[in-house]
Amino acid sequence: MNAHKPTVDNDVYSPWIGQAIECWMPEEFKYAWEEITEKFCYIQDIYWFPLNDTIPERSERGHNHISYYQSVPFIPGVQELFFIQFVSALFVACLQLSLW
Repeated sequence: MNAHKPTVDNDVYSPWIGQAIECWMPEEFKYAWEEITEKFCYIQDIYWFPLNDTIPERSERGHNHISYYQSVPFIPGVQELFFIQFVSALFVACLQLSLW
């Protein structure tokens, strides 16, 4: 498999967090297909199975299904907005105290 080249988004968080999710894909996928597959895999529900087992049939994959909330990436953005409001209010309060 070709070495995965980081995208612009990955350049920001990869050094601290790592890659968001790593999806299995066929060896014959070229870089463009790898990139598309990674993005598709990141927004879809996934399933897992032990690496030593054979890949289960589609009908048997349901019990290993992992579902996650699509809104999870937006939570840090909302937290950032609240943090900015808090820091702004704290800054204004400090300015008002220093003016007395």
